[in-house]
Amino acid sequence: MSSPSLPSLRSILQSSFSPTSPIPFSPTPHIGSLSWNEIRHPHRPAITSDLLWKISHHSLPVGISVSNISPFGISCPWCPTIPNSISHLFHSCPHASLIWDKISLLCSFISSHYPSPINFISSSRPHFKKLGRLIQSAAIFSIWKDYTACTFGSSPIPSSHDSLTSLLHLILNYRSLHLSSSPKAPWPSISHISSLLSPPPLPTPIIPISPLPLHLQNL
Repeated sequence: MSSPSLPSLRSILQSSFSPTSPIPFSPTPHIGSLSWNEIRHPHRPAITSDLLWKISHHSLPVGISVSNISPFGISCPWCPTIPNSISHLFHSCPHASLIWDKISLLCSFISSHYPSPINFISSSRPHFKKLGRLIQSAAIFSIWKDYTACTFGSSPIPSSHDSLTSLLHLILNYRSLHLSSSPKAPWPSISHISSLLSPPPLPTPIIPISPLPLHLQNL
């Protein structure tokens, strides 16, 4: 009997309801401002849409929320003195900068008018829009995969060489999956993508040569 009447309950619920959703959070200019429709766009792989959904709600397991189980505590795996956050992981971390720099290089190669995935997505040409979403998704997923591998798995912190190799394989995989369905998309050739994204060769280890013993030097 102490419960509010139906009209009162309706009034309470309607007064607390907002017809507009909050603006999705975006951690980096490389992703840009987001809309809920853009996050769930069908051109994006489902796993990246899920990541963007959690990013936009500040709900990714990063920093203090995983400090009790992460081997790095609250810190970023690549920056031991810096507390990790979604913005740091996807923007200010040198590891993120490495990925985004390569992605920007690829975009600029495809078209000098579109130096980033955001420019592709803003284009009026549907094939460029799809390509931009796929390239951007590859960067987001690569950063997240490298982070989770060393934070929640048993893998060591990925090196620059490992990260770029993984990014290259992912971009080439997207190319092979979507080129047949979008033949007009301006994907570069496999060789061009490889030359742009391939990491530099690993240095050849130098094996020190011990000097000959004195009794053999005069032979």
